[in-house]
Amino acid sequence: MRKIIRIIKKLKTLRLNRTYTKFYEKLKINQNIVLGQSYAGSNFSGNVYYLIEEIYKKNKNLKIFIGANKKEYKKIKRYVRKNVNSQFHVLKIGSKKYLKVLASAKYLINNVAFPTYFIKKNGQKYLNTWHGTPLKGLGRSIKDAPYESGNYQRNFLLSDYLLYPNDYTFERMRKDYMIEEFFCGKYILNGYPRNDILCYNEQREKMRKKYGMEDKEIIVYMPTWRRSKTNALQDNQLLEFLEFIDLHLQCNQVLYVKLHNLVKDTIDFSNFQHIKPYIESLETYLFLSLSDALITDYSSVMFDYMNTNKKIILFPYDYEEYMNDRSVYFDLHTLPFPFCMKKEDVLIELSNLNHFPSYEKEKRIFCSYDHKGSTEELVSLFLDDQTDHMNIMDGSLFSHGIQGKKVLIYSGALKTGLLTYNLMNYLNKYQDDQNYYFLNFYNHKVKSSKNLLNVLPRNISYITFQGPKDVLYKEWISYQLYYRFGIYNHWIGSNINSLFLREEKRLFPNMKFDIVIQYIGTNITFLHLYAIQDAKKYIFIHTKNIQSKKVARAYHLLLKQYDQVFVNHDSMKKILHDQYETEAKLYFDEQEKFMETFSYILDEK
Repeated sequence: MRKIIRIIKKLKTLRLNRTYTKFYEKLKINQNIVLGQSYAGSNFSGNVYYLIEEIYKKNKNLKIFIGANKKEYKKIKRYVRKNVNSQFHVLKIGSKKYLKVLASAKYLINNVAFPTYFIKKNGQKYLNTWHGTPLKGLGRSIKDAPYESGNYQRNFLLSDYLLYPNDYTFERMRKDYMIEEFFCGKYILNGYPRNDILCYNEQREKMRKKYGMEDKEIIVYMPTWRRSKTNALQDNQLLEFLEFIDLHLQCNQVLYVKLHNLVKDTIDFSNFQHIKPYIESLETYLFLSLSDALITDYSSVMFDYMNTNKKIILFPYDYEEYMNDRSVYFDLHTLPFPFCMKKEDVLIELSNLNHFPSYEKEKRIFCSYDHKGSTEELVSLFLDDQTDHMNIMDGSLFSHGIQGKKVLIYSGALKTGLLTYNLMNYLNKYQDDQNYYFLNFYNHKVKSSKNLLNVLPRNISYITFQGPKDVLYKEWISYQLYYRFGIYNHWIGSNINSLFLREEKRLFPNMKFDIVIQYIGTNITFLHLYAIQDAKKYIFIHTKNIQSKKVARAYHLLLKQYDQVFVNHDSMKKILHDQYETEAKLYFDEQEKFMETFSYILDEK
């Protein structure tokens, strides 16, 4: 039964990718369409919300579409219609209409990433704002999952504009998602659109009166969802905290709670006197602008909220446990916020909301570009290319500018063994040379090798592949005819070639390498992708015999496109000569000989 379910899911995914690819190839760009998507379609809020509102205000002729995931589609559609703008159209991610809009919209805005099948067409404009100043590690700094950066990295490299609210985030994001060498768009250092209203909300008192908040101290509690804990455990810990606080809050205090989607429906707020659920008709940052204090733990909202000059209380009650499997960029204790490990400590801080340390030093670090008006400035840039009063930098200026070569290496699953040992030993020994190395692999293949990724030298980056191929039906048929049945003609070859040329755009956006090395020379996808690179191309074959008909057919089709083939067995050298008319060079697995071979490749003119 499980096998049948997996097959059905795979067929569904293939159908979705084929549908998107058809629209990508056939549809022209519609100059009047805007597609916005926030938090993978789980809500409509934050930077994307405020940008979309400003875009519509500036040009009502533009047609606005909002991407929503399957689970939250009906809720987001109802929310947008009732509370935002009935003229906006909410689309279910993966639906036929969504795929059409994604493939043809002139303007694309996201604060996370579009799906793995997305490729930006020439003429589309893509702004990625991300969604916060990071405390926890990102990209290669995610200790427990450094291999999951691929689709984010890919989306960043596809973008025309990347927005950062401070220099700290700018440095961390571009380094840990390893985009410095290839990003050719514009970096924007400017305020987050969602923070405009925290800097100044001219409607604050009027809105507080509308929602019965006048003469009240409004506290917002926004805890982070604990991925490592069961929902039941989180519910119990949360309920215990809320029951205690409710008993001890002052009569003029109200605590509003905004919870993660996975736990929010399990709390019955009718049992509380001073505690209420977050008002869902209000966008999150608009609601925050009405408050007098914030309680959180590890969320980036703490950095944004400093713009209000209101009290921030940290309640990371499980600090050691939470941080055990996570990397962080700095110690939470260094921030100037009251650090409460016990609920009683939180209550003490709530007794005087006007007493808290100054944030001025930290605001210069984390809120340095936030100001009222940043949304209008960003929209003027995005729609009309107006750059007044903005700090905009060409992405190409931030490459390392090294004199050596950019080297792409398909490294396989990085499993323990001689092949991985030899490769990593070489890279570690020569990590200070003038070359810049990029390992390449499927994200799901290296889960067991995460410890190795965590200790890679910083001059060794990696490119992670995610998602099935973008393929037209005729290309899929051609691929099957050749690789399954050995049938080949010009039409089949042309279709297979067009498939991988498109995959190159999807998987290597705006990337140009000097040398590509197919180090594990039996993966058909990587054989194709490396063969079509405009670079010096090398392939290693580590077996005595060709293991499968599919690999044999790939060698027949592709080996002659490589500049040099290396084998470590005389028998394979003979097979390649006799059956493939390809001359191979012998190399040996002994460490010293392996070093010589790699040095030969990198030194060759």
